[in-house]
Order: sequence, then C-alpha cells, then structure tokens
Amino acid sequence: MLLSAYEGRISITDPDLTQVSQKQWTRKRLELLGFIFQDHQLLPDTRIGDQLELVAKLKSERDKAARQAEVHSLMQDLGIETSYAKYPRQISGGQKKRAVIARAFIGNPQLILADEPTASLEPDRIQEIDQLICKEVKSKNKSAIMVTHDRSILPYMDTIYVLTHGTLTRL
Repeated sequence: MLLSAYEGRISITDPDLTQVSQKQWTRKRLELLGFIFQDHQLLPDTRIGDQLELVAKLKSERDKAARQAEVHSLMQDLGIETSYAKYPRQISGGQKKRAVIARAFIGNPQLILADEPTASLEPDRIQEIDQLICKEVKSKNKSAIMVTHDRSILPYMDTIYVLTHGTLTRL
C-alpha cells in the first residue's frame, strides 16, 4: 500500500483495499500495518520516546498517559527503556532496531511487515527478538511477513517460502 496495484486485490481486513482512495490508503496503512525496516528510518533530531509516542498519537491514541504507558511497556519488553530520552545517534544499532520493532507494534496493527528484523542486533538478542515478534503475532492473532537471511528465525515461522533464482517455493 505504498504503491498502487496494477492488477489483483489487496485484502487485509477490508474486502478490497485497491478500491479505496490514496488518502484512505494512508489511514489504512497506519491502522493495519506495522513496518520493521532494515534501515531504522528513525528521525535523527527527535528522541526515541517522542517518536514512538508520535506514532501512537497518529494511530488514534489521543490520551497522553495511555500513549506513554504503551511506549514504556514496549520499550521495557524490548530492553531499551533507558533509550526513551535519547536521540538515535546516542544509541547502538541494535537499540535502534529494537526501537523500530517497538514502533511497528504500536497501535496493535493486524499485519507486521519485516525486512531483516534481526539484522544489526547483538547475537544474544536475536533469539529474544525472534521470540518477542512471534509472541506478539500469535498472542494478538496478527500476521507477519518477514524477509530474512537469518535461518535461526525459521523455527518460529508457521509458513516458510524460499526465493531461489527468482522462484518462490513453499517449504
């Protein structure tokens, strides 16, 4: 839902999202999707906690105390609660990745789209983050699509596809 479809349908919770306006797509993308980008895409001049609270506010959480509680809870779950008042340049690559994961979970999206979700994480954090993503998806009845080279994440997946020489094959 970043680019228009030339054919086919896009269906998450609505029957066909290709039939809605671009403005509605923006709202649906915000409501339905959580993105974990390979490159963190954090705002360099905004503190981590403020960025996460802004996302919560955009996703319709108007109550400041509720926004802060959600953000603090996610940051604590991800082991980055001390990064709340820090700028992206003040934290490690792994902490940035965990902030991006927190951002993706805000607002309880139906679908998490993850591009290399454990890239740049410390080795001892990879399994923990894999388990956290899996727990979030299963406990809240979400879906996740992950693209990864990290085969250690595969035991946590229900369905696995492998792309080899341009061919997508279900394992």
